Amino acid sequence: MKKSIKNILSLVTAFAFITSQSSVALALDSNPFAIEAFGTDTIAGYTAQIYSSKTLPNKMVEFIVKKPNGSTLNIPIESGDNGIAEFDLYDYHTKQAGTYFVSANLENRAEGKVNSFYVFPDEVSELVSEITPSKLLGTSNGIDKIYITVKLKDKNGNAIKGHEVEVVSSRGTDKVQLVSEDQFTNENGEIFFSTSSSEEGVSIYSFLDTTSNTVLQKRLEVAYTMPANVGGFIPTAYAAAGEVEKFIFTDLPSSITANSDVKFTLQAIDSEGTPVPNYSGTVHLSSEGTNSVYASLPNDYTFDVDIDKGSHAFSGVQALNFAQEGTYKVVATDLNDFTIRGETSITVGASSTQGSTNTTGSTSTSTDKLKITSPTSGTYSSSELVINGVAPLVDATIQIFDNDSNTGSVQVKSDNTFAYKPSFIVDGTHKFFVVMQDDNGTILDTSDEVTITIDTSAPEVKGVKFSPSSGIKTGDVIDIIITSEENVFQGAVVFNVDIAELEQDPTDPTKYVASIQAPSEPGSYPVDVILVDELGNEGAYEDVATFEVGENGDAVISGNGDNEEEPVVEENKAPSDVFGVKAVSSDAKVTLSWQASTDDSKITNYKIYYGLAPANLTQTAETFDDKTTWYIPNLTNGNEYFFSVVAIDEDGVESKNMSSIISSIPFSSAAIFFPPEEEQKEEIIYRPVAPTMQATGPEELWFVVLSIVLAQLYFKFKKKVC
Repeated sequence: MKKSIKNILSLVTAFAFITSQSSVALALDSNPFAIEAFGTDTIAGYTAQIYSSKTLPNKMVEFIVKKPNGSTLNIPIESGDNGIAEFDLYDYHTKQAGTYFVSANLENRAEGKVNSFYVFPDEVSELVSEITPSKLLGTSNGIDKIYITVKLKDKNGNAIKGHEVEVVSSRGTDKVQLVSEDQFTNENGEIFFSTSSSEEGVSIYSFLDTTSNTVLQKRLEVAYTMPANVGGFIPTAYAAAGEVEKFIFTDLPSSITANSDVKFTLQAIDSEGTPVPNYSGTVHLSSEGTNSVYASLPNDYTFDVDIDKGSHAFSGVQALNFAQEGTYKVVATDLNDFTIRGETSITVGASSTQGSTNTTGSTSTSTDKLKITSPTSGTYSSSELVINGVAPLVDATIQIFDNDSNTGSVQVKSDNTFAYKPSFIVDGTHKFFVVMQDDNGTILDTSDEVTITIDTSAPEVKGVKFSPSSGIKTGDVIDIIITSEENVFQGAVVFNVDIAELEQDPTDPTKYVASIQAPSEPGSYPVDVILVDELGNEGAYEDVATFEVGENGDAVISGNGDNEEEPVVEENKAPSDVFGVKAVSSDAKVTLSWQASTDDSKITNYKIYYGLAPANLTQTAETFDDKTTWYIPNLTNGNEYFFSVVAIDEDGVESKNMSSIISSIPFSSAAIFFPPEEEQKEEIIYRPVAPTMQATGPEELWFVVLSIVLAQLYFKFKKKVC
């Protein structure tokens, strides 16, 4: 009996051992390397917690965090004794509101499932929120409307949706109306108002976010005057008030395919549907909807009374182009009167050039040319552009280059299109091109270059001069001469509630002249200047000079205007801009390299601007000589740093524009070690059960037999001893 019990116990022991071994084998067969990553929702500029699912303990886990702007962070973290890796994604990585995607892989193996977390905008910032008027000069006829766009943002520049805004005028006679279809700010944080006045003078508008009870710091100063004082600033559409009612799109083709130019005609019509021949307004075209990034639209167009006669045909570089099939809503809006608008719905079918055949891991189409479809070459007043294009190989990697610097990458979609939004584009000239690579990193094709110029700066007041500048009496007429850039589109001087239009000097295109009259009443009178360039960039400059009128009637000019302009001294030519900046990260430092700059004299060294945000490059480092490699030490591992480089010549003059901004994250090389594949396999062999062991089969039978034999020998030996 005792022998039978012993035999049973030996069998139970053997099966318990095998069961434990089988559990380990099954656990390994279920692929412990395929792990997930998760993130907690947070507020922009605050920390988010990132953590993994349970995996092997004390192993290096690489987290991949993709931001809403498309940039990617790769952060290595070692898992704890509990098999979970976790870290805090600090505030400088969460400043952009939106959906973030996070995934992870164990020791450089296959990436696990992608999950997401959301970053909400912070509270409304009275400093960062924007106020944009359609113009600053209006006609005091009660009809001429000035349109104001209020854009609510948090301190990080994120749009605030769903807030109510109130506009308050300093003059009770002004009329303020809500133009937006909704009384709340839209998904871009915008809400639109119109203002008009029947009284001459200057109105000051204040803006209150009533939802958060926040008064925006920026105020708007608008000057209203009679048509005689404004001259050419009154759009022709207002000369016969109410003539233009809306825009209509005509001559659209019956069949539209993706990535093909679409010609169309836009007409300004009256209430009877007849084109208005004297319309001379400026039209802005936009696309609304989630697929709007795939629409390439013409630049703003100003109708010519003599040529267009209320109807303009858009073709060539002015044509529409859609990079992806679908239905698009295209809207035309008068920039001087947002109520004059028109819209059309355009259905885009698949490109006739599409057709696919399967290859190894990718889909090849008959689209045989890699190209950028938008933007087209030209000048733009916005630094927010989307690079759209088409490529012949689905799922291929597209590397985007700006002035020879790699700014990011995207994958080609199933419809052979790609879209990439650069995080930051500085003012200046940019040459964009893209490179297509296969899964092995082999370069398959390179697109043609698209050269664009970004100009977001308003014309500056570079000099102020008065004629005469002394011996002025009340009632005298004085010419004020403003020096600025060439081709200022509009300009005016605001003085003593009067507005005088600036006219370009025919002998010097950088000078603009207006006439003002010295006030008759004693007091201090500031001189303000408004300048607008051809792209619509507008600058308002207050107190460029001051008139002091004494009790005796003498007038004295003080401030910027009391000095004669100094003769312009020919400056040394600035070094060429720096191109081809690249970064390599290592432990607590980033090494930069770039292409050599050129100069009319000699390049002595380079200056590197860097910081934790593209718009905040507050730290600098200068190289010792003209060599094109330098490293920045003492950086914090895990932080994303942004860099830009300029050249300096022997006269100390820097390059006119900074190089394209690139980013890099320093890391500890000691913390990241991925053993060779052979070592990984060898390590697995030494685990309790090899991953190739089956849960059933002859191997388990061998263990059973061996366990029984060993158990019998043990009990026999014990019996003899006893």
